[in-house]
Amino acid sequence: MSLDRIFLALDTSDRVQAEKWARDFGGRGRIGGMKIGLQSFIAREGGFPFVETISKLTPSIFLDLKLHDIPNTMKGACKSLAQSPIKFVTFHLAAGIQAIEMIERERKESGAGFEWVGVSVLTSFSEESFQKWTHTSSGLVDISSHWIEQALKTGINTFVCSAVDLEVLHSRFPQAKWIVPGIRLKSDPLDDQARVMSPQEAFDRGADFLVMGRSLTSKEPAAAIQELITELH
Repeated sequence: MSLDRIFLALDTSDRVQAEKWARDFGGRGRIGGMKIGLQSFIAREGGFPFVETISKLTPSIFLDLKLHDIPNTMKGACKSLAQSPIKFVTFHLAAGIQAIEMIERERKESGAGFEWVGVSVLTSFSEESFQKWTHTSSGLVDISSHWIEQALKTGINTFVCSAVDLEVLHSRFPQAKWIVPGIRLKSDPLDDQARVMSPQEAFDRGADFLVMGRSLTSKEPAAAIQELITELH
């Protein structure tokens, strides 16, 4: 299977290290994109200059900022992002329908080249910990389904979800696209994510894109990529 549907998470505040990962894992025949998250984006040498640099080392950028604010502030953020060389940008579906409608309208009107990606419940939550924190009896997949259903009406059709929830959500919303984090090679520990899955299992359940981080960056690049290729066949 091609690796062009996998994003490597550049989860470091060390710009030199991030650029090395992008060079080592990116390029022709290798990982298809880089995910720039909050840690690396807000680092002293991060921001949009960092995004520009990484965009020259990889075919696509997934900017994972998980925007969540009042509607006008999120709309303003969309204007700031409009000319950046990025493919996907995340926001929290919990921001509400008014915010979702406004940012999608602004994205279209500003001619931005990226797609919004809705984030529902973070993969660090288990079913039990989510219900305890929110003081609700609603399940993770039901909360996610409600938010996704509303967002689809605005024209947004790409979402982040746990691989464990993917099979159900994919069957409920076959028109949507799914970006799945919490992906580990079979030899890896769980670390801080409670709901994880192997790359092939996630693709089999309907994932369109995967996000992988320490599972790959903790290893020598060539060996990590070969292990990934082996698991995908």
